[in-house]
Amino acid sequence: MSEKRYLETYLQDHYAAATAGLSLARRIASQNTANPVGQKVSELAEEIEDEATVLRNILRALDISPSLVKGASARVAEKLGRLKLNNEVVRYSPLSRVLELEGLQSGVRAKQCLWRALLLACDHHPELEPFPLTELRDRADHQLELLQALHHDAVIVLIRHDRTHPHDEDRPSPSA
Repeated sequence: MSEKRYLETYLQDHYAAATAGLSLARRIASQNTANPVGQKVSELAEEIEDEATVLRNILRALDISPSLVKGASARVAEKLGRLKLNNEVVRYSPLSRVLELEGLQSGVRAKQCLWRALLLACDHHPELEPFPLTELRDRADHQLELLQALHHDAVIVLIRHDRTHPHDEDRPSPSA
């Protein structure tokens, strides 16, 4: 397989995952409107949508088409992920929040790797130079810190009997 074909597959996979990640972020935001997670993940979803647009433009610049099969598969996988056992039959639970934040963290970690890989690829693909890859890498780093803090709080809500929201001083620093 040629280097271009590897890059094509890699970018198609990440684009498909970005669409699934956006769907997951929107779900988390919509299911958490009554707590701080909702607003913060809603803002994150907007960033993910912008990043997916940048990735789509990168595909165009490299003359790569998104894979319809991979995109559909990623959307189906995200929908199937909603069927996890969360100790509730038909409603969202504190366990749902924890598991979905973990899933979103995995997506952001993959996105960090994508932006770093594309920064390395700039030497061989000058068509990547116009894209703000360093900014996107840094944004992914901040997004992961936010998701780790939200996950920390969600776990505390999960294990507390009174379901109260934790105080900021209970949260470890993002570098921990």
